[in-house]
Amino acid sequence: LENNTLLADLGKGQFEMNTSQWVSGNQDPIFLRDLFDSNLTPEKNKAGRNRSRYSNRELDRILTEAVTTHPDRDREKALSLYATAQQIVSRDLPMLPLWYPANMAVARSNVDNIKIDASGDWGFVRSLKIE
Repeated sequence: LENNTLLADLGKGQFEMNTSQWVSGNQDPIFLRDLFDSNLTPEKNKAGRNRSRYSNRELDRILTEAVTTHPDRDREKALSLYATAQQIVSRDLPMLPLWYPANMAVARSNVDNIKIDASGDWGFVRSLKIE
């Protein structure tokens, strides 16, 4: 399908299986909320990424508490909540990632200090050095 048609069909739930990509952001477990919170289905939230329409009220409660628990003030509580959320998602398996693509960068020889994060995050660009 043409990309706009594919995205429109995904938003309407008109699929049995789909391919997608998640670009960066995996280093912070808040992405669990983006993908699995019942309130972030396309019907309830235009920017919703819970395209599988997965719904688990216990997980919603845990993710809401985890997101609102400030990691600088109560890091252990946030860590415990996200660990519980990961266990629920692993048990229910609302999504089955088949692969995570390799990250590559192509640069001129005068570009140095290229350190690509495995998460796919583009933050490494801030530390590039041009000679």
